[in-house]
Amino acid sequence: MPGSFSKQNRPVRPGAYFDWEAQPTTTIAPNIGSVVCLAIVHDWGPANILTPCMSLADFQTIFGPSTDTPGYIAAMQCFRGEGVSGRGGAGEVLAYRMVGSGAAESSVELPDASEATSLTLTALYPGSYGDNLAAVVSVGIPATNTQVAITLNGMTIESFSWLASDVEGLAELINTTSKWVSAEAEDAAEALDTSSTVPIPFAGGDDGIDTLANSDWTGTPTSMLDQVSAARFSLFAAFDVTDTATLTAIAKWQSTLNSGGKRFMTVVGGGATDTAATAVARSAQMADMQPGGLGGGENVVNLGVGTLVDDQLGELTTSQLAPRIAGILAARGETMSLTFARMAGCTPGSVMPSDADVSLCFDGGVVCFGVDSNAASPVRVEKGLTTYIGGDDSKPYLIYRNPKFVRTMHGIELDITDWATGAAIGSLQVNDQTRALVVGYGHQVMEQRAGLGVIQDGYTVGVDPIPAPSDDDEFVAVVYGIAFGRSVEQIYNTVYIS
Repeated sequence: MPGSFSKQNRPVRPGAYFDWEAQPTTTIAPNIGSVVCLAIVHDWGPANILTPCMSLADFQTIFGPSTDTPGYIAAMQCFRGEGVSGRGGAGEVLAYRMVGSGAAESSVELPDASEATSLTLTALYPGSYGDNLAAVVSVGIPATNTQVAITLNGMTIESFSWLASDVEGLAELINTTSKWVSAEAEDAAEALDTSSTVPIPFAGGDDGIDTLANSDWTGTPTSMLDQVSAARFSLFAAFDVTDTATLTAIAKWQSTLNSGGKRFMTVVGGGATDTAATAVARSAQMADMQPGGLGGGENVVNLGVGTLVDDQLGELTTSQLAPRIAGILAARGETMSLTFARMAGCTPGSVMPSDADVSLCFDGGVVCFGVDSNAASPVRVEKGLTTYIGGDDSKPYLIYRNPKFVRTMHGIELDITDWATGAAIGSLQVNDQTRALVVGYGHQVMEQRAGLGVIQDGYTVGVDPIPAPSDDDEFVAVVYGIAFGRSVEQIYNTVYIS
């Protein structure tokens, strides 16, 4: 009869044979331009470490199913983006769950027959969600075993059975296989008490939110900003951050990294009482070449004034909407402006910017929201802006105030740098062939963007004649000439009537 086969031992009889072999799933990494680094607080999941999430479902698999935490609200918005057909959000979220010094794991002590603690179970992650766990101890199969079941909100999610007299062996089994808890046997551990099968609840979980300090953001080698600095992403957003000291730290951090060659944009916002004046002052704080400013204004998008009501998440401030704008920027990439991006599912909040506020925000480098008659999504972004408002003659205002153009500059730099570091630097000799190769790759990068309308046709790429190229150099100098492709920001209509 036909059946299975192996290539090393093929069957003799005629027939159809099948060989089923498992192979690893091939994962295609998202383009760096669609990757958002998100700083969150939450009630479960890996703490103080960067965790990649490819979708909202992926986020909930890793960080638990809670839908009322700041972490979920931030991730949901980031992946949602505009929320209209064909216009989603981030391709990947690098979630960094922040916990303060008060963070604690839920735990439970399981007694022996004399009511002395024999085995301690501790939730795998710190956070209040661990308090939903419980342990049920019973006689196992065979009867010489003890069974420990872990329940979550009353439902069994894991079960372990081991020789009753070997509590250390049971602990080792749990530590090797559990995805929810760790175990520690006491030095003189006795067999667990199996006289009652009433669930014993875990307790003591703490999210560590109340003890978060500015030092958790920056200042030490293990702080959040330092930990994510080496990761590859194109946008950074922190949910609900309005503290001046923290915003100052973020401004310094992003400015330093962008000045050093890392290319990304940061999205920030304000609180419920944010006014146009305070929003403009925040832009000045984050911006380049401003009195008391901290550099890198063209790499920051600042949201301001009022609130929006999300049909799933409730009323949100602009600092709480920062992840959504980061997701929209990730999805729109280099081809579409942030101007008139939709906020599907949102309606105006208790306060919205007035016409005078909008004008002040335009001049002060603040992105604000408006309302129109769009049936699917009446709330929109009024205009895409960075916090750069001029002051540096080497940075044309109309270019550096536009997030779309800045992201194109970032994209070009990253594409060419990635290729150069991987295929040219340290690998090729300095000669005419190498110069031609470098120029040719530059043409590819520009041609791709010209085809998408990101830059205009007529770009130039060539060997820089100053200084004159020489094979005695240890560098190849290339000069580029581009003009950005403009998005339509206004349409003028003149109607003659008689």
